[in-house]
Amino acid sequence: MNGHCNQILLVAATQSELEGLPARWDSDLPNGIGLHRGALGVGLAADVLITGVGAASCAALLALASHQGYELLVNVGFAGAIGQGIPVGELVLITHDRFADYGIPSVDSRLVPIHKAGFQQAAAPNADGAYVATSPELLLRNSNCLEPCRTDCYVESSPPRENSQPDVTGQLDSVPEKTTHHAASPQVALRGFTMCQGITVSHPTQGDYSWCLPLPTDAPLVESMEGAAFALVASLLGIPRISLRVVSNYATPNPEWNVPLAKRELAVGVQRVISAYMGKAPLKEG
Repeated sequence: MNGHCNQILLVAATQSELEGLPARWDSDLPNGIGLHRGALGVGLAADVLITGVGAASCAALLALASHQGYELLVNVGFAGAIGQGIPVGELVLITHDRFADYGIPSVDSRLVPIHKAGFQQAAAPNADGAYVATSPELLLRNSNCLEPCRTDCYVESSPPRENSQPDVTGQLDSVPEKTTHHAASPQVALRGFTMCQGITVSHPTQGDYSWCLPLPTDAPLVESMEGAAFALVASLLGIPRISLRVVSNYATPNPEWNVPLAKRELAVGVQRVISAYMGKAPLKEG
């Protein structure tokens, strides 16, 4: 651990999204951007990295913080729900995330994913252009705090398959990576979280996806401005990760945000995830 006491790094774009948590912020950091050591206490021992908004800032600061020797990376924040399938205030666990507006224009002005246009990338996504945003095998670390998946919703992947992704039933297969922290194992899911996929965009879509790559249709979707960058860097680092978001609004031309509800629910979700990972009983719902 390189002399570093905390094993968990919480990654968020802004401090305001975490206002529901009992955090101790480092006032010496300009605009609050950077690594807040020991920011989460009260039995939740974790550092917090505030990256600022956007994929580039998220990727750069996460890479800089990686030498601290963290065992788990947890990306948290607000997200816009695509469609009306996920209610505002719902906590979602993002299985895969992709850059939705990164591509090469084709002759008909449509975007072609970079990985399908013949260009090399630092970390190869799966066949659909997505990166693993939550390490499925990680969630067995403290199985006494976790709820086994129902066999009608999730299946075990044995052995893991490359370029796999959730299917219409919500199946979550693992993608082999460099990490040796956790062995491949059957799937389990934290209690009460909705499984979905994410797209990462350079600005809020407000429901207009004409400038994006084709969206996946086999799972509920949320959008953010950092998710795929987090998943990409964590994949390169080979560190287990969890991507947890709360739906703060619907992605529509005139979105109505419920910020107080989002902050409250995200705080509960963060505490549940960290408590489960640390082997403590997760907070009860309700």
